[in-house]
Amino acid sequence: MKIIRDNFNFYASETGENKDVLLFSLKDYNENLSELPVENELNYKTESIFSIFNKIATDYDKLSKIPQNPQSLISILEVIGKLIKSLCQKHCPYNILELGAEQGLLSYFLTSVARDFNKENTVHCVSNNLLSNEWLLFLQEYGDAAENLNLHVMPPQNSSLQENYFDFCIMNSSENFSNPDAVLNNAIRLLATDGTLVFISQDGKVVEHKTALKEKQAAYRQTEEASIDLQKGEMAVLIQQTEKQFAKIEVLTKEELCQLVKDLAYLERSAASLFAYVEDMDLKNKLNTAKENVLNLLYSPSEEMRNLFISKIKN
Repeated sequence: MKIIRDNFNFYASETGENKDVLLFSLKDYNENLSELPVENELNYKTESIFSIFNKIATDYDKLSKIPQNPQSLISILEVIGKLIKSLCQKHCPYNILELGAEQGLLSYFLTSVARDFNKENTVHCVSNNLLSNEWLLFLQEYGDAAENLNLHVMPPQNSSLQENYFDFCIMNSSENFSNPDAVLNNAIRLLATDGTLVFISQDGKVVEHKTALKEKQAAYRQTEEASIDLQKGEMAVLIQQTEKQFAKIEVLTKEELCQLVKDLAYLERSAASLFAYVEDMDLKNKLNTAKENVLNLLYSPSEEMRNLFISKIKN
């Protein structure tokens, strides 16, 4: 793979003659090609941008032997081109997220380029699978850029990272997401407003998209609905468990009664938070009454009172 520069534009070329894919363009900046309108430690000039692409193309031949199914060089170059354009437009520290970083190849190039622009730029790579041992060893050895790379072994569709935090997100479908819609929803949730979202399809095509406030609001709604469904499911299971405890209430030990009180208190709080979403609008009061009856049973002063509260609990 060769990199061709034609005035404002940088292209990838298989043969070194044809301009196959546009990677990066300077024509939106200014007519002076001697320097980019960006401040960074390397004080990048257009020749430096050219060398970035050339270095990636050169390193790819060596590094692509590590993963079993290496991501295509052209898709990596396209993503890096979009990242460079974003880095040129923002001087303060930049937060980059890759969802689906199983291979590690793109992760490495993202981190090395981001650090060259600003040592405070960070890259977070999320994968449901551990990177290979070869990659982990390599990432430990490639120098200071390792300080800027954060690896998260968790599902890309529900990673617990900070919302509205990331400026640039890559949804890397080379990992073959089991639920791509959920991954997309999570990406929009994690991106800052007006953040850049880049898709890499399984066939290597790269598409850029700017997130809008309307999309983020929809993502929050979907996330909230999923959370509500999860809480309702958890409540249903716990209620079934407490009903089984009620059936044998007279033989429960003091420790078991204490735990039952805690479970009922937790269910009462859950019912309060889900008040608008549960069918039984009186559920919170019922749980509160059951909790009070168990507490009274726990500290009942006589056998007569104990039998009274057992009867109330069972009924």
